[in-house]
Amino acid sequence: ILLHLCVKSTKKGSVTLSQAVLRNVTKISSLLLILDVLYMLFKKGTQRYAEVLSKTMVIEEVQRA
Repeated sequence: ILLHLCVKSTKKGSVTLSQAVLRNVTKISSLLLILDVLYMLFKKGTQRYAEVLSKTMVIEEVQRA
């Protein structure tokens, strides 16, 4: 909310509980988090591996005046 970021499902509909758990599983271990970020850097993309697996993505919400 502070940075106007939002998690969206790449499938139809809202983010499900299983998608949310899967995309956050890397936060259990520092090693998993490092590997997750390294995947993003080597793939030259904007999605972490956990986001690809969970079929979610982080987007910036546009503020309306």
